[in-house]
Amino acid sequence: LPVMDFEVTEHDFGTIKEGDKVTYTYKLKNTGEAPLIIQEAKGSCGCTVPIWPQHPVKAGDIDEIVVAFDSHDKHGEVEKTVTVVANTNPASTVLTIKSTIVPFAGATSAVVPASVINDCETN
Repeated sequence: LPVMDFEVTEHDFGTIKEGDKVTYTYKLKNTGEAPLIIQEAKGSCGCTVPIWPQHPVKAGDIDEIVVAFDSHDKHGEVEKTVTVVANTNPASTVLTIKSTIVPFAGATSAVVPASVINDCETN
């Protein structure tokens, strides 16, 4: 039976700006004795897109799953997952990405004093 052994199963991008597109590469090794076949890798939402090996990973070989995350319209603390389904026991492994998303410069809100608004109306 193949064994999908990841170096890490969680990655924190830290603080990123809203609209940033970031990627992380999860390294995996087949530490089992049979070829590893990943049938599917599915993100928890459309903003999290995995790219996985479409070929069998031979016993002892190292490969990778690249996870792309688009922070458009996301705010604050965010946690997303990718569920990887393969011919392993258990059949699925969950990879997690995290980040803190801050508004991009154009989206910051500011309080404008009433006196400034009034000045604009009189000029």
